[in-house]
Amino acid sequence: MLERLIFLRIRIAGLAIGWLGCLFSFVMMVRIGIALAYGDPIADHFVVTFTPEEKVHMDHVIGSIGLVFFALNILWSGLLIAGIMKNRHLMLLPWLIKYGIALVVFISYNLHRVNRFIELQGSIDMLASLTRCGVGIVLCIYIYYGMFSLYKDIQKVRYQVVPVRK
Repeated sequence: MLERLIFLRIRIAGLAIGWLGCLFSFVMMVRIGIALAYGDPIADHFVVTFTPEEKVHMDHVIGSIGLVFFALNILWSGLLIAGIMKNRHLMLLPWLIKYGIALVVFISYNLHRVNRFIELQGSIDMLASLTRCGVGIVLCIYIYYGMFSLYKDIQKVRYQVVPVRK
């Protein structure tokens, strides 16, 4: 199991990942809120094939899904922070499950992109994009393994049997 994540101790890295997740989700919620408030000019710029009723409906549905996702991400990141601070390994599980699902989706999407690259004899730009995504996958797996190591470390310390002194 890991004891350090890049150059930080595993607990400090976990707290940094949790706080960055909360900050990023909050910023994205503000951006989506602004887009929902001023959605008509933005939608007119990007979507020209739908009727006005469809545009408004589509904007509200996508914006609402985004708001719910980022609100849940704040909750998951907050549980990650609280679990690290209080040494409760079960509070890390929602973040680990969410990140694991996202990692599987990210890997499967990129495998599909590699398949398309092979079928179409893709360009150098597509190869550069796939290389960047490959580095991103390796980094995501490393972060996940680090947080799983932290989970196992907290679990081991929490259930450690301490002998009673007489």
